[in-house]
Amino acid sequence: MEFLIISVLFVLIERIRPWRRGQSPARARIITDLMHWGFNGYLFYLLGYGLLTGYVFTLFGRWMGSVGLGNLLDSHLLTGLPIWLQCAILFVILDFMMWCTHNLLHRVPFLWELHKVHHSIVTMDWIGNMRYHWGETVLYQLVLFAPRLLLGADPIVSFYLGIAGTVIGHFNHSNVNADMGPLRYIFNSPRMHIWHHDKDGPASHNRNFGIGLSVWDWLFGTAYYPAKDEPQTPESLGFEGIETFPRNFFGQQLLPISRGWRKAIACMLLVLAALGLVTACTGQDQKGELVVHAAQKSVTFTGKIYPGQFNSWRTWPKNHHFIVWKGGGAAGKALVQADVNDLEIQRALEKLGARAGNNLTLDSWEKRKDEGNPDPDLHVTGTLIDVSIAWAGHAPVHAGDILVDKGGHGFEFRLGGHEKFIPVWKSGCIVCLESCPGGRVSNARYTLRDYQKDIAVFEVRKDLLPKDGTEVTITLAIR
Repeated sequence: MEFLIISVLFVLIERIRPWRRGQSPARARIITDLMHWGFNGYLFYLLGYGLLTGYVFTLFGRWMGSVGLGNLLDSHLLTGLPIWLQCAILFVILDFMMWCTHNLLHRVPFLWELHKVHHSIVTMDWIGNMRYHWGETVLYQLVLFAPRLLLGADPIVSFYLGIAGTVIGHFNHSNVNADMGPLRYIFNSPRMHIWHHDKDGPASHNRNFGIGLSVWDWLFGTAYYPAKDEPQTPESLGFEGIETFPRNFFGQQLLPISRGWRKAIACMLLVLAALGLVTACTGQDQKGELVVHAAQKSVTFTGKIYPGQFNSWRTWPKNHHFIVWKGGGAAGKALVQADVNDLEIQRALEKLGARAGNNLTLDSWEKRKDEGNPDPDLHVTGTLIDVSIAWAGHAPVHAGDILVDKGGHGFEFRLGGHEKFIPVWKSGCIVCLESCPGGRVSNARYTLRDYQKDIAVFEVRKDLLPKDGTEVTITLAIR
């Protein structure tokens, strides 16, 4: 919904304050761009990218464990910092990495073949931000995967940065009259980015690679900004040979088919196959293997428990995350950090016959302070799930015996599912203590409104639980 609202706002802003006044919104190839907008903004991002992310997370986490680097996944350097500071730090780091990646898209021949889809724009406006090949999404996310994982920002940070990224991208491609003044040395803008799409002029692609910040271009000598007595817009946009480039959506999204890209795709498949082989050969004996018990309709997996972390004053949100995948953004706030990711666990439970409720919305969390919004009052639905934890020298203990429920509502864990929200938050939440769209399993006895009003409050039984960092075995069983 946020993506649609932002897009509509830019349609209006371009009409209210246009830069190139003679440019019509009903321009040539607008249908092609609308199809890119729908595919890249919704279909591929929610379906293809979500599935790919879950698969890569699983392989990467297991590979890190197999080579003895599993502890790196527990670093979470940003955990505990104020949300605004997490946003600022992650924005700068990721923006620089995207600047580097954008450079490569222009300088590596087979990557340029892919990036040509974006540079096939001949009339610049906000929707041009969405004309790109699906492979660019994969490339950028693979590059940004490691820093996001290791820095471990709060899940809400990814949501905020996603909103900011959409606004920035639409703005930089828009036909909006916005003179940044001295701020042009820090932030990108339409007046600067349009020269990146210049076909034959002084910029001609190898300038102005900035995404959100222009400072990288000024620092590394790739900036171009015309003087007042020079033309303020290029004579034409595109690239050499654009006349023979596919003009329709399907032709552009099916590219590239060059020999170089066939080799690149083959290499990518070999890497994924090698990671899969490592997983297959070592997974049975290694920590992190998800074991499915068909007869008992249950799954078990390993992890580490952190009672001190759960009740720490530095942890936010407090009393919320019960079990989280150690590679997820919320791992630094959880009572238990699991060695298996949340998507893999949900899929295993569903194969055993569990049904995901999928009834919660993003507003359940985001609008929890809005008394006029009913979504935060929703109780999660789905198949009932029993949650228990065991550790060396101690028999399995049910969740209700591990936690002190100060609100008195009790525990009723259900498979909420909400797989579609994994790419939004990347939190890695497996079990939450309130009805939350971020977790695969949630406690239906409490809503997020209860959490906001401090009705849902939990403490750990420190007299019962072992010390921080103790290895545990978690069991989720279909009731």
